[in-house]
Amino acid sequence: MDDKIAQFSSVTGASSKEARRFLTKYKRLDLQLATDTDYFRHVYNYTFEFSRPPGQRSLALDMAQGFWALLIPHGLKGGALAHVSSGAGQDGDGDGDVVMGSAGEEGWKDEYTQWWFEFLESSGAKGVSKDVWHMFLEFVRTIDARFEKYDPEASMTNSGMAIDDRRLRRVRAEQAIGKGVASTQVRSV
Repeated sequence: MDDKIAQFSSVTGASSKEARRFLTKYKRLDLQLATDTDYFRHVYNYTFEFSRPPGQRSLALDMAQGFWALLIPHGLKGGALAHVSSGAGQDGDGDGDVVMGSAGEEGWKDEYTQWWFEFLESSGAKGVSKDVWHMFLEFVRTIDARFEKYDPEASMTNSGMAIDDRRLRRVRAEQAIGKGVASTQVRSV
């Protein structure tokens, strides 16, 4: 850490004491962003407002993708985006979520974020609305890794930018191909 303090001090002109204080606070906030679901949600939602150009209702697609590429992997790595299901029971914070990771059910993976980007680009989307930005976070937290357990009546799947049934079949086919399933089986998906 002493090397980082010296480097920070030389770049910013801050004293060693100020650099140490800043880096300590940075580490704490970095850990909180990765592990605290509520804090992650707050930063995620603020990111849309902060990055949206004045007078615009949506965020340009390339900007949204850039922020998703920064935020989503960070939340997945630290557990702030741990898979949840809004089924019966609660995870203790009163919001109705049940943490499914411990039950063996996997959720969103880093590679799915790239698939999301490909879907958005192929759909011709130019921007991301505030509603889609917010709904995507919940979609990431609640969709299962096999893309089987989703609510077709939910807002995300009706947003006009949702992963539709054809996309779900394609994702399942990609997963089947990845597991070495014969191409004749994949065609029937």
